[in-house]
Amino acid sequence: MLGDRRIAWTWPKTLPYEQRPWHLNSNLHRHDHNMNFKTLASITALGCFLLAAIWAFAPGSLLSMWGVEFSYPVGLVGRRGAALFAGIGVMFFYARNAEHSLARSAIISGFTVGCLGLAALGVFELSTGHARLGILAAVLGEISLAMAFMYVARTKG
Repeated sequence: MLGDRRIAWTWPKTLPYEQRPWHLNSNLHRHDHNMNFKTLASITALGCFLLAAIWAFAPGSLLSMWGVEFSYPVGLVGRRGAALFAGIGVMFFYARNAEHSLARSAIISGFTVGCLGLAALGVFELSTGHARLGILAAVLGEISLAMAFMYVARTKG
């Protein structure tokens, strides 16, 4: 019968014990993640450029998702924010190849504080009724970026 057949599987003899995935000193284990500063900085730069374009040319799209009514003063603040996003994008684009250093740690720390601050403000605005649930998408993105940068800083990737 088919149910009586048992196939025992073992690691091939050609793979040394030290290279097996469960071994703590394994090369496979040390390289099983792709999250490093270069990747994260590149993604962040692209995201900042995208946000700069949206805030500069279509701020109403984000505002409507958040339940905030567009007005000229709100558009003025959004366009000024677009310049900041563009500048942060340029900073991350040029810093993406930076080795672990005090300057790179400062970039990571500053951006992490900014992301967590924005996330806290988003939750506050939602809780006071000044924004709708759509703002939680931004909050989730900000918390995710902060956590990713904290991970990269901790692993010195």
